[in-house]
Amino acid sequence: MNATFAILMMILTSFQEQSEPGIYIINPNTKRLNCDNEMKMIVGKVKICLSKKPIVRKDALSYATDIRYDPVYKEHYIELGLSSEAGQILFKTVGSLPESKFALALEGDVICIFSLPNPTPPRSIKIGNDVGLRDLTLIHNALNKVEF
Repeated sequence: MNATFAILMMILTSFQEQSEPGIYIINPNTKRLNCDNEMKMIVGKVKICLSKKPIVRKDALSYATDIRYDPVYKEHYIELGLSSEAGQILFKTVGSLPESKFALALEGDVICIFSLPNPTPPRSIKIGNDVGLRDLTLIHNALNKVEF
């Protein structure tokens, strides 16, 4: 009976260790030994140190578009819709921490990293415009698994 209990506790602990989906602040701490929440990116498999909890939860994300092309900037991207509350949270975070970068994490992986240059609360954000089309397709495929 003790062995069964130990196995059950290991299974429950592994479920609890998976981070909650949402938008996190990237921890600029470069010492990996001090990172409490490290996740790998789906593009490049690099590990990123994130805040312990998301500042915007997945349920505050309203949609993800197909891959789009901006002819002015000559870049592909995906637009991610935000609730007005999520936009306010991101806006206030950038106001307090102007150099902050964010990570969108789903299913235990970092989907993409982005920053917000706009001085107004966003209703949507462009993601993936800093990666190639092949990697953007990976991001798009990951987002297609999410119910908005």
